[in-house]
Amino acid sequence: MLCIPTVGDSCQAEPIARPLRSTNHRPTSAMDMLRIVLGALGEALAALRRYEHLRSRRVHHDLAIRQAFGLSHPDRPKY
Repeated sequence: MLCIPTVGDSCQAEPIARPLRSTNHRPTSAMDMLRIVLGALGEALAALRRYEHLRSRRVHHDLAIRQAFGLSHPDRPKY
C-alpha cells in the first residue's frame, strides 16, 4: 500500500517485497524425499488394485479409472 502523508498525518511504511519462504525453512532431507516418494508409490499401487478390481467386474475403463483415482465426472459442454 502506498502511503502519502499529509500535514499532521504519519504513516508507517510496509515492506514492498516479502520473501516467498520463511527464513527458517530447512531444505528437505533425503529421508523426507524418500518418504514422499514411497507414499506416492503406495497410493498409486492402491489405485491400481482398485482399478483392476473394477475391471474384473467388467466396469468400463474410463469409469474404472475415475473411480480408482477418485475423480469426478467431467462437466459436459453446454451448447
